[in-house]
Amino acid sequence: MTIALLVVDDHSLIRAAVREVLARTDLAIVAEAATAAEALRLALEPQVQVMLLDLGWLDGESSVPSEVGLELLEQIRSRRAELPILMYSGRSEPAYVRRCRELGARGYVIKGAGKAQLVSALNAVYAGEQVWPDQIGRREQSRPAMAGAPARPPP
Repeated sequence: MTIALLVVDDHSLIRAAVREVLARTDLAIVAEAATAAEALRLALEPQVQVMLLDLGWLDGESSVPSEVGLELLEQIRSRRAELPILMYSGRSEPAYVRRCRELGARGYVIKGAGKAQLVSALNAVYAGEQVWPDQIGRREQSRPAMAGAPARPPP
């Protein structure tokens, strides 16, 4: 069974790397977004079954990451609460992970994770599980991240 994935990252090189990593897996990238507007529009498309969302985005000319990823997470949750969203970032501070969990993400993966960890995490959140940094590399059954969000059958 193929799982339709939306990849959201403001860096084209990262999106290309994710495409390469997910090649020949059960995850098919059906859409990519480089801007918040694209991400929001594409996340509402019914064919998207799971979303990989970058946490830290560069804000215009600044080299300081903004909170666009958190804002997008909140907006998408308010419009399509059932969509499983896996956050990913180079940042591992507990405050970021906690905030993503509070806003309804189903998991959080550090960008340095290996292929097997990323694929496992995406499959897990699609199946209704939660995956957090202390769980990366193993899949644990958990209740859905959003109350009332239906758990999906394992792929």
